[in-house]
Order: sequence, then structure tokens, then C-alpha cells
Amino acid sequence: MFSSNTTQISAATAQDSGITFSIAGTYSLVVPTGVTSIAAIAIGAGGGGGGCSAAATASGAGGGGGALSYSNAIAVTPGETLTVVVGASGQNGANTGAAGGDGGDSYIRRSATDLLLAKGGSGGLGNTAALTGGGGAGGVAASGVGDTKSTGGAGGGRATNDRGGGGGGAAGYSGTGGAGGFSTAAPTAGAGGGGGGGFYGFDGVSVEKGGSGGGVQFYGSGSNGAAGVIGASISDRLGGLGSSNGSTIKSKLPGGGGGGARSNGTALAGDPGAEGAVRILWGGTKSFPSTGVTSNTISLFASATSNTSTITVPSGVQASDFMVLFDIAFGATSPALVTPSGFTAIKDSTGSNGRIAISRKQVLNSADAGTTLTGMNGATSNNKILLVFRGTSGYGFDSLLYNDPSISTSSISVGDIGQSPIDSYAEGITVTACAFYGSSGITPATHITFDGATFVQGVSNVFYAGYRIYTQATTDAKIPTISLTDRGTNGLAAGYSLGY
Repeated sequence: MFSSNTTQISAATAQDSGITFSIAGTYSLVVPTGVTSIAAIAIGAGGGGGGCSAAATASGAGGGGGALSYSNAIAVTPGETLTVVVGASGQNGANTGAAGGDGGDSYIRRSATDLLLAKGGSGGLGNTAALTGGGGAGGVAASGVGDTKSTGGAGGGRATNDRGGGGGGAAGYSGTGGAGGFSTAAPTAGAGGGGGGGFYGFDGVSVEKGGSGGGVQFYGSGSNGAAGVIGASISDRLGGLGSSNGSTIKSKLPGGGGGGARSNGTALAGDPGAEGAVRILWGGTKSFPSTGVTSNTISLFASATSNTSTITVPSGVQASDFMVLFDIAFGATSPALVTPSGFTAIKDSTGSNGRIAISRKQVLNSADAGTTLTGMNGATSNNKILLVFRGTSGYGFDSLLYNDPSISTSSISVGDIGQSPIDSYAEGITVTACAFYGSSGITPATHITFDGATFVQGVSNVFYAGYRIYTQATTDAKIPTISLTDRGTNGLAAGYSLGY
């Protein structure tokens, strides 16, 4: 049995690290101790496609793809705070005939000085009549900041044959993103590893929206994203992803421009552009476009346990780490929910006298190490397990999805709670985690079903956390059935995160 507030540090501590930001927003990253130089890439967001009013007799135009910039020797000072901004997607043009919104810029900034910047693509024009042209311009390389800069692909223009313009592809590492198709002009593939342009809105039978432009991976330069093709499904018309890992997925994330609306007498909105991205790496030999930037390996850096209302973050935690806290508390009545400061609540569930709570935090400041977190305080008992994950390229949070936790008086299980087969390079690396509670002792091999999991015991053998980390090369990640046999009163909360 572990004592209260114990900490375990994994021997597999990664020296090389970094972080990927793939959700639009503003972040404050404190440079870790010992880091004096970073390699970084920024991808601007895609512009939105134009909409059409009911009166329009010509289509909406496609949005432009985001630009791309990278630098490999950005001097930084340990402890300084960098502002990181991921550009927001250009809004889709409304069905009033409005133009699509411009995609936001993605950048790294010190005070008022941009260290790296990639411009977002412009929105495509909408239509209330029979106007043509107006495809959104791609994000312009010359307006960016970085040692190497490329321009996004232009969106396809409006057309009187009602076919919505295709979105422009995100810029490549050494070339322009593909241009969106329009009218009867086919889109083009990306260049220099850029995303492909979306096909204009026509599937051979009916008039439709234009396909969105393809995005580009932040794992180094690779094959050009293919141009969208004619097809009955909108997915056919999407531009291909610029990929360094052989991916054939069609995805506008990040940086692809949105497709324009068709016009056939019915009001229709265009499609939004894609969000941008910023990836920052340090340690080892890491250099864009292709040296040491092509993969990521995730491991459990550390764990901590507690049987009180507080728990201590392990020493050595640094910016780029990702923390998940499982908190179970019991009393005469269900304890009040308390989410530690700086954490985001994911799920909580109550029984007659117990509660399971889950929260998470992306670490952006090494000062988090050694701090005390305050969670729930059950009058009868408390159990907390904190898991800290780290990657050789960080583990930037993208999404964290949990099923509804449950407390039961008999055996308890969740079925296949995961996603369909994924491309982990394009959609994120899966880390599955689950909390287990039993009113009598648990032996994982005997009482728990969780294929491929590693287990961390809480402060007693009635509480465990299990986790499974999928490799980046896994393209069919799916969360298995997880169950706990009858231990009297049982609690179980399971789910997965996707990150880069």
C-alpha cells in the first residue's frame, strides 16, 4: 500500500520534447529550464467559403489556404514567456450571400516582436446575384515571419453554372498550396508538400458545394496533397493532405480553405476554413523540414497518488506535459465537486454517497511541478491518481473525450467507447485511461478487463488507474471494452485523449 501523496517517476524520462498547439486560441508558454533554442513551424488558418442567398444565380467562392512558415534556430531564454496564437478558422459565409471570413494568423511572439508568423487565407466572396470571380487569396508568404515561408493556395472563384468554388490548399514547406477548382477548371495539387485544392462543386449529377482545400502536416515535408476529384460525395471533392508519413487521408486540417456554396434557388452557407497550428520543438537534433521532426513517442512520465483532499504534482513536470486527474470521494452524501485550479473538468458522476470526477491540464509552465492541487474532500474517503504524460515531441492536447462515469453496486463495464479507425498522424495519437474503484480489493489481472493497459495503484488496492498509449504508427486505434467485476460497490470512468 502506498502512503498518502506518494509519487512515482518513470525511468523513461524524455529529454527531447516540445509541444503542438492545434486548437485556435492564445497560449502563454514558459520556456523550460535549459532550453535556449527552438525549432518551430506555424500554419495559418484557412479562409471560409462564400455563401449564397436564395436569389443568387451564381455560386459562392472558395476560401484561400493558410500560409506556412518555419525556423530552426529561434533563440529563447529559459523562464521567459512566449505568446503562442493558433489562427481561428475563417467563418463560413452565411446563406444570405455573405463572404467567408478570413483565416487567422498563427504565430509565436515575444512581447510585441513576432518570432514566427504564418498568415491565414482570405475568405471567398458570397453571392446574391450572378457575380463571378472572388476566390479567397492564400495566406501570403511575404507577409509572414520565418527563415522559410510559403504561400497558401487560392480558393476557386464564383461561377454562373452554380458550381461552388473549391477551397485552396494549405501551403507546403517549399511550395504553394493547390488552387481550388472553379466553374469547369480543375483544382491543382499542392507543391512542396502542400495541401491539394478542392474540386469545384459538381458531382456529375447535381450542383453542390465546392470541396474544401487540403491541409498540411506539421511532421515535416512529404508528398504533395492530391487535388480533389469529381465525385458524388463531398469527401471526394476535398483536397488531399500534404503528408510526410504516406497518409492518403483527405483533410483540410490544418490550414485548408473552405468550399463555396452552390446556387440553385435555395439559400446555402459555404464551408468554414480549417484552424491553423503551431509546433515547437527543443532538444536533440530537430530541424524542419525533415530532421528529427517526423514522429512522436508518448510515455507516462510520472504518477502521483493521494488519500486526502489534495495531491502534489510530481517534480520534474515541465511545459509540454499533459496531466489527467482521477478523483473519487465518498461521504454520508455525495461530496461537492471541486476542480483543481487551472484544470478543466471533463466529467463527473454521483452515486448516493460517492462521486467520480475527471479533469485535465496542458502544462505550459514548469512551475507547476511540486504544486499542491485541491480536489474533492469526501468525509469518508478520498482517492486521487494523477497521471502525467510526456512525448519526445510533447503531447499537445487536441481533444479529451470520456464516457459518462458510473457508480454501481454490481459489476460494471463500458463497451467500445473509442473512435473509428484513425490516421494518428492526421487526427492525433490516442491515449486511453480509466479509473477503477471497488469497495473491496482489486487485482488487475483478475478483476479488470482492459486490453494492453498498464496499471497504477492508488493509496489502497481498492483504487486503480489504467492507461494504454497507442503508437503514432497505429492507424486503427480503437478503445477496447473495459470492465470491472463485482467488488461490492464499483466505480468506473473511461475514455481517451487525442493529441499530437
